[in-house]
Amino acid sequence: MQSMPDLQWRDARGKRRRLAVPRGVFRRERGGALTLIVPENGRHRWSDAELPLRSLAHDRNGTPVSVGLPKFFDPDVRPDHAELAERADDRVATIKMDGTLIIRAVVGGRVRWRTRSSLDLGDRSADVMALASAYPLLADPAYLPGISVQFEHTTPARRIVIAYPEPALTLIGATDTLTLTALPWEEIGAISARTGVPAAARVALEGTTVEDWQAQVNELGDIEGVVVRWDRGRRMLRVKSDDYRLRHALRYDWPAARLAALLDRSDPQAHCRVENPLLQQHLDTRLRALQDADARYAQDARRMVDQAAALAGATRREHRSAAQQLGEPDAATLMGLIAGRDALPALRAYHRNECCAALDAATMSPLLKAR
Repeated sequence: MQSMPDLQWRDARGKRRRLAVPRGVFRRERGGALTLIVPENGRHRWSDAELPLRSLAHDRNGTPVSVGLPKFFDPDVRPDHAELAERADDRVATIKMDGTLIIRAVVGGRVRWRTRSSLDLGDRSADVMALASAYPLLADPAYLPGISVQFEHTTPARRIVIAYPEPALTLIGATDTLTLTALPWEEIGAISARTGVPAAARVALEGTTVEDWQAQVNELGDIEGVVVRWDRGRRMLRVKSDDYRLRHALRYDWPAARLAALLDRSDPQAHCRVENPLLQQHLDTRLRALQDADARYAQDARRMVDQAAALAGATRREHRSAAQQLGEPDAATLMGLIAGRDALPALRAYHRNECCAALDAATMSPLLKAR
């Protein structure tokens, strides 16, 4: 596999480090004298050395100049990471803001702001700079010249799930740009005090397991969740609230199969009860529609299997003629079964997605207005 030019830096002990960044896993975007590295393959299993590459800009020599937060994981995505968090003795937990990562760094003697996926602020520029103007020290290139400072930008105009009352910048981290070393949370507090930018609220974790933390997060109110940091800030774990997961799924109309897995991976009927009656009504409606879709799929699948068996000895022209008399997805399913492919999972997914897409939009509207 071809690699990008090596990334070069010195660690906290002054030892020179090099990292070849593989193509197909991370994407490189050039912008003038700088190059941005961001993930490209969502299925990639990250190595420890790659954790800083969630968002990193470097110069022509491969030296980092602007660094985002390290890659973090949800417990179900990387159970091994969750186990490390449970065993750590230097855990720090903070509220996870439901916004967009913003990075401030001094590059070539100038303050440069950017988002996680870009070398600039894009269409957020006016909003972010208006907020930053309230903290004049951030405009001074002599302030923290070797530190990448990370913020979360939240605003009602770009709501994801949580409805924040007004636009804000929240300080969520800082990294030594040259050594890729995260600053301790105590130093984040010092930056907050010096600049006036509020830092993410710290949470005292109760218990020692992810299950303990999940139960605690579910009681913290209207938040996305918490971020657990350890190993001197090199590792991070995100624990989302159950309420946030459900609201995100509904707001962005996840496919029915994925929603059912979110509610309960084994039995959709055993899904959790939620306090908001509108949300509960919508979930119940979705689940009833899901049951109806599965019943229609079972009938359709039997019909398709029987028809494919009846055409087993027919010619290709007869196969095509039979398929042309059917609508989609039945035609594709029939041809797939005749060809010996397992075409039924796609048929089931079609029925499930169609049933939820067909639900009355009025069911969703009051829910989103309330939330």
